[in-house]
Amino acid sequence: MHCLRRRARLRHLQPLRARDRDHVRGGAAEEDGVVTGYAYASAWKTRSAYRFSVESTVYVAADHCGRGIGTRLYRALIAALREQNVHYVTGGIALPNPASVALHERLGFRKNGHFSEVGFKFGRWVDVGYWELIL
Repeated sequence: MHCLRRRARLRHLQPLRARDRDHVRGGAAEEDGVVTGYAYASAWKTRSAYRFSVESTVYVAADHCGRGIGTRLYRALIAALREQNVHYVTGGIALPNPASVALHERLGFRKNGHFSEVGFKFGRWVDVGYWELIL
């Protein structure tokens, strides 16, 4: 789960809408007409052998973190993935992010990988950990 500032939230929503057909939507949370969080999954790899595997994404607005929004969105996403016979879900977390780690582990994910300095955000290199869930 990623907590986003307001401007970043809107920037992330645009590609989601443009690529809707390639994603499994878990839903969105709103408050007073403003999106406060959303969840979706996309194909993990394009080869046929991985057609039952997805990478999940959950975003929650920074001013709405800690209210259970991420948990509700992720549970809805996981339910939708089960209905579509998805077998494997992976979630990448830019580290450190104790709230996201706790969310994933509370939902049954377990850590299965750690890439050092693979991402670049906020002007610095970040490690990314990967958590997996077998459905």
